[in-house]
Order: sequence, then structure tokens, then C-alpha cells
Amino acid sequence: MTDGLRDLRRRKLLTQRELADLIGTKYQTVQTWERGRNAPRPSAMRELCAVLEVTPSQLLAALDETRAVAAANGLQRVATSR
Repeated sequence: MTDGLRDLRRRKLLTQRELADLIGTKYQTVQTWERGRNAPRPSAMRELCAVLEVTPSQLLAALDETRAVAAANGLQRVATSR
């Protein structure tokens, strides 16, 4: 499995706020990406690739991993709430 978006950011030793500032968005937006609730627009994806020093394929894999983990966590919460 690939690393999620949060791991890519942490590898660069960036906070969510620092990453957001570097790509020209709000840190809350980065939070939604890292939680798998939303995906970056193509223009933001280009910026993310540059800042995180990854290829578009690596970024897409990280976003897919992030969404998969979020979905699994959501299913786990549903199963344990019964």
C-alpha cells in the first residue's frame, strides 16, 4: 500500500497550515483532503506535487489510500455503534 496524503506531508516536515500556505489554500481544506472527505482540484494537485515532490501518479495513489482508510474507518464506526 502507498502512504496517504498525511504521510506525504509529514515526510516534508510540514504542518497542514504550512502546506496550505505553500499551495495557496486554507488549512481546513488540507484537513478535508487528509480525512478523505474531499479531493483537491487539478490546479491544487499540481501545486501539491511540486511541494511534496511527488509525481501525479504518486499523489493520486496517496489520495486513493486516504479515501480507502477513511471509508474503512467509517465502516468500523458503523459496526461498533450497534
